[in-house]
Amino acid sequence: MNILVDHGDYNFRNIGDSTMLYVALSRLTNLFPDALFYVVSSNEQALKELWPAAIHLPVDVKRESLNFSDLVDRPWKRSRKILKRNLRILVVWRKDNPGKFFAELVASADLVVAAGGGYINDEFCGYACSVLRLLAYAHKFGCATVMVGQGLGPVTKPVLLREMTTTLPNVDLFCLREEENGSALLRSMKVSPEKIIVTGDDALVTGCRYFHDSLGEFCGVNLRNANYANSSQHFSLVCAVISAFAENKAVPLEPLPVSRHVGEDDALTLATCFGKYLTDPSGGDSIKSSAQLCRSVGNCRIVVTGSYHAAVFALAQGIPVVALVGSSYYSSKFTGLANLFPSGVEIIHLSAGGLAEKLLASMDKLWESADELRPALRQSAERQRAVGLLAYERIRDLVQQRN
Repeated sequence: MNILVDHGDYNFRNIGDSTMLYVALSRLTNLFPDALFYVVSSNEQALKELWPAAIHLPVDVKRESLNFSDLVDRPWKRSRKILKRNLRILVVWRKDNPGKFFAELVASADLVVAAGGGYINDEFCGYACSVLRLLAYAHKFGCATVMVGQGLGPVTKPVLLREMTTTLPNVDLFCLREEENGSALLRSMKVSPEKIIVTGDDALVTGCRYFHDSLGEFCGVNLRNANYANSSQHFSLVCAVISAFAENKAVPLEPLPVSRHVGEDDALTLATCFGKYLTDPSGGDSIKSSAQLCRSVGNCRIVVTGSYHAAVFALAQGIPVVALVGSSYYSSKFTGLANLFPSGVEIIHLSAGGLAEKLLASMDKLWESADELRPALRQSAERQRAVGLLAYERIRDLVQQRN
């Protein structure tokens, strides 16, 4: 059995995205223990560290491969069993033509998966279109196609809307991170409601494993210095308010870096903004894995974050979150998360008036009510984890029906 997996971070520089991929591969391996997993990436070493059994598919080859759609056409469609039997031979045979091998791999796959991420939106239009084209190509050859851990929208760009309208109605199953925005968007594109399941974020599973019996004593913090996340003009004020909270309550700030992408390195941002108030003046530079990040989250009573996955890991452990929103993209993400964890997420819009007062009031409110909120947050997390497991079982049923 051949399973091809596309996903949200080819460089593996975002702990949240890498964790979603890990959970997807783990769940799929439990369902299909004899399958070969081909994973698109641009960092083979990082992929092997995350999932040693994965077969690396260079992202450049993926981009090239869809040009071969006319060469791998109807004769191959009638001979998918031949392709599957001879795929290992084709690996050698196509070394001089990797793009065509990738196309043949897709045509012969039993399942093509778009693993979790918030990349189907205007902010990542090119990335989104490449994933959608892969799914459309796989559908052409009768492969089962699924999208898991997905946060969809906002979408206004015509080119992306066209790709979505053409491709999404033919995808076999959608596992969404949130209800309101994603489900509405899919329904507007004539996707059958029976194909849509709200599972929450796949990375939630990892956060749940690090639950402590008691809340921590620190205030967790993450700031995302990227155009798609926050407006830089509010950074200094946000830093000042959080620092004042730490000083007034004599509470250390626990750095929770998620992204290490060039130009948006969370650890560097945190070190620059908060310095002496941090439990680690480097901004958590040594945190490289989800396990390390979740342990740091577990030290916290509340978390103030501009990063979505810092919030996911906190809520999974029953820790309330103040979410900093500076773009429509992050407004969509955090609103969806807040709906899954009622009372556990206070959303602060950075462009709204009275920013300092609202931020401080929300931090104080959650700090005082954290113990009271915790049982309900844990219940919500466990419910989402259970729904996610059932949703993946539907993937197994889909593949078995095709074969």
